Amino acid sequence: MVGTIKNLISGFGFILPEGAPATDRNLFFQRSDLKGITYEDLHVGQQVDYELGKDQTPGMLKASDVRVRQGELSTESVR
Repeated sequence: MVGTIKNLISGFGFILPEGAPATDRNLFFQRSDLKGITYEDLHVGQQVDYELGKDQTPGMLKASDVRVRQGELSTESVR
């Protein structure tokens, strides 16, 4: 699946799935869900690929195996 990073806060973040209205619920991810990139290299607006996973909260979906889309690495990053 493809989405855009909408928010980054202290080791976790939120992804808006591609094609979803901006008013839709964003998918949560944690630093441990990242593959091939560090949290510090992410920035808001970056496109990512991800898989749907289940959060520890029953019935809640989250993003897992979050990977930056090819060509999306940038020097703008979260610090």
